[in-house]
Amino acid sequence: MSTDSDRTVEGPRYSAPRTTVDQRATDPAVELDPFPLDVLPEVLQGYVRSHADALGVPPQSVAVPLLAALAGVVGNARRVQLKRTWTEPSVVWTAIVGLSGTLKSPARDVAIAPLRRIEAREQAQHRTDLQQHKSAMFAWEAAGRPVGQKPEQPIATRLIVSDTTTEALSVIMERNPRGVLLERDELRGWLGSFDEYKAARGSDEAFWLQAHRASAHTVDRKGNSESIFIPHLAVSVTGTIQPQVLARMLGKSRFESGLAARLLLVMPPMPKKRWSEDEGDESADADVDDLFSRLRALEPEVDGTGTGTVTPVVLPLSPHGRSAWQQFYDRWNAEPETDESDAAAANKLEAYAARFALVLALARDPETQSVSSRDVEAGAALAWWFRREIRRVYDELGASNEKREQAALTGWIQKRGGEATPRDLQRSGPRHCRTSSVRAYQALERLVSEGLGRWERKETGGRPVKAFRLFDQQQSDV
Repeated sequence: MSTDSDRTVEGPRYSAPRTTVDQRATDPAVELDPFPLDVLPEVLQGYVRSHADALGVPPQSVAVPLLAALAGVVGNARRVQLKRTWTEPSVVWTAIVGLSGTLKSPARDVAIAPLRRIEAREQAQHRTDLQQHKSAMFAWEAAGRPVGQKPEQPIATRLIVSDTTTEALSVIMERNPRGVLLERDELRGWLGSFDEYKAARGSDEAFWLQAHRASAHTVDRKGNSESIFIPHLAVSVTGTIQPQVLARMLGKSRFESGLAARLLLVMPPMPKKRWSEDEGDESADADVDDLFSRLRALEPEVDGTGTGTVTPVVLPLSPHGRSAWQQFYDRWNAEPETDESDAAAANKLEAYAARFALVLALARDPETQSVSSRDVEAGAALAWWFRREIRRVYDELGASNEKREQAALTGWIQKRGGEATPRDLQRSGPRHCRTSSVRAYQALERLVSEGLGRWERKETGGRPVKAFRLFDQQQSDV
């Protein structure tokens, strides 16, 4: 059993951001922050290093989806308590952002491999149970169905789901109250499926917001008098997505709903591919498999009223852990946000620090009865790293959006002969320019400031107006 009774809190091991988003965007000498691998338990460090080296990818490519897999296997077995009225579940959502060829899918595969191996064993056991049930049913029916309990059909357990609707996932969760991990090779399919088949928009997104909190969820099924009640809808998420797709999928509405802020975005650098005979350390695989099996064996509490309701065992912070959390919390909230998106992400990352602390505490010792200062500091270090990384990703996605919008605008102006007024743009230009006359004018002004065109005065209906003309349409500029 882990303890920190002999530790003193002399100062947090985590660190606040050392550079701003602007510095990272403009200063090529500023390097990406290395992933804080040293804060993970040794068994996880060995596994991440082994497979990152074998694939030739940075550690975060393996470590980040591994955090989601760990949260998924714990699920509703445990929660961490920060205050009497504030607990956090073992739910983590991660997305590896990268172009094709960045090896993001192979890295995710090795991260969730321990969970797949557990599920394979449980599926094999389920097939055996089905055969035994078939034999028991045959004997029960051959006896003329005597008084006695009919053999109960075994239910297959699930740890991983992929392509599923919220309705289907609700049924899976009813049968697997421990929780599951949603794994998608391309998260575009997940994000794009929200309300795809519904006339009433927003219900799928509401489902996923509840899944991130592991809160209660009720499904009223059509044509069925019985509803599905899930007391703790715990679904972790991991997957990959390309930058331009993510920029398109995470629109304004998903930032406003808070769904975007719940995604832990990581954009590893493009690896330099070199052939390697390294296939990973088998002993590291065995150690992590053993850890996942021990976490899977954790038992939640079961309601004693006979309903069978699963309730997570709540782990408190140790005394030193509480002191470390207070230091982190005050320091975290003293850090200024750069904009609304950064503020929303920071708000969710604050809670993620506690979730990381819970998962890492259990990874160090699955039988622990509290979360120590060491684990709080480790969770805080991860939260600070993700805060910097998400700022960088947002910055790069924003730059990508601006380039795409600029290309759409210049293409539209070229089709009009190279000239347009703000009014033309507002009435029939690209969608991002139609919201207001101010937005239309600003879009054209940006083209002027970047040297792509200039303002001219032209007569329209007997009065002069300001028009923009692309330089490549100006013979005098050729």
